[in-house]
Amino acid sequence: MQNKVTDGKTVIYIASTDIAPGAIVPVCGKVGVAVTAIPNGKDGVLNIERGVYTVPISATSGVTAQGTKVYLASGKSVGQAAEDFTLTSGGTQIGYVWRAAASGATSLDVLIN
Repeated sequence: MQNKVTDGKTVIYIASTDIAPGAIVPVCGKVGVAVTAIPNGKDGVLNIERGVYTVPISATSGVTAQGTKVYLASGKSVGQAAEDFTLTSGGTQIGYVWRAAASGATSLDVLIN
């Protein structure tokens, strides 16, 4: 088809802060995952295709059930470190826990989009 622009699995994003590879970034009403590092003010590629990604999280105090909602912490515009993610609503929802995690887990597998 001649008018196809892209397959829609990625989007070009202009960073407003330095973004590490694998960072979670809200964009276009979804969340994207940075394919490579994106320096502040430069453009880079975010994968916006549905998938399961491992994200860091501050140690959980109990078992985290499959299907639990995962959010960017309130006030965070990019998720790159454990303190950027939470299981408590308030920020942008990024997805759902894909696989239950034991108490004390420091990362979660999250179904994005």
